[in-house]
Amino acid sequence: MKGINNFFFGYEEISLYDSIWMYGSYALWTFIVGLIVLQVY
Repeated sequence: MKGINNFFFGYEEISLYDSIWMYGSYALWTFIVGLIVLQVY
């Protein structure tokens, strides 16, 4: 949650690790959901 707060309220203060973790988790979930959708259809 700290990373998201930094993203909105202080972009300069966000650390590289937080940004990588945040976008990486989104990409990972998108990839997993995409595989499930491909299996279903």
